[in-house]
Amino acid sequence: MKKEYIHCIIGLIILFLGATSCITAIILNDLLASSKSVLFLFGVCFILVGIVSYAQHNKKYLKIKYLKNNEIPVIAHWVFKPNSSSYINELLYERKSSTVSTIILTFILCLVIACCILFSGEKYSLSLSIGLIVVSFLALPTALFYNDYSYNSKLTSSSEALIGEDCIYFLDELYTLHKSIYFLEDIRINYSSENTLQFLYGDYDLYTGPMYTINIPIPLDELEVAQQVQKHYLDLILYE
Repeated sequence: MKKEYIHCIIGLIILFLGATSCITAIILNDLLASSKSVLFLFGVCFILVGIVSYAQHNKKYLKIKYLKNNEIPVIAHWVFKPNSSSYINELLYERKSSTVSTIILTFILCLVIACCILFSGEKYSLSLSIGLIVVSFLALPTALFYNDYSYNSKLTSSSEALIGEDCIYFLDELYTLHKSIYFLEDIRINYSSENTLQFLYGDYDLYTGPMYTINIPIPLDELEVAQQVQKHYLDLILYE
């Protein structure tokens, strides 16, 4: 839930940056016409991305809020104690590494943009590029520290899974019957040393197996509930 709230804030920030870019292109008369066009184009793109991002994540935020407050039906609510599930620990470490890669790639992208600004030859190119580089070098350790702190906190705190009639909230992620371009096509129970409830997403037109899988650990005394969830979702996607 917190993640979606942060994404909503980021969406609004992108929207603000886009509006600022457009206004700057309009009021700075000493810029070249080509630079004004590029600045305005980037501003419009940022505005559109900000609006779409905010709308999508705000919708997810409200859905999670309704689930947590039992304002919509909840089929299963499982709470996992810290380090009680090896699968959850493994998944959190994977997400932590993935976020580190994203942060580093974003940092490199900012440096590339700064170099492009520097060699553009505009009046304010030197100050803008230096400013962007300074901000990037300040933001990098801050983002890495926050990412490390955030995932370490998750490892030492309880996790939960909320399964509604048509959505699943697990490890701060909301999943519905659709996942990006994929559709929920099967639900299975994997019986092993740590039983898991598997939601398999794929493409109906491709028969190459699941493209994306969500594995939710099943508490020891909740196997019967998991079987009920499996039946409910199998009936649900049968009529989709």
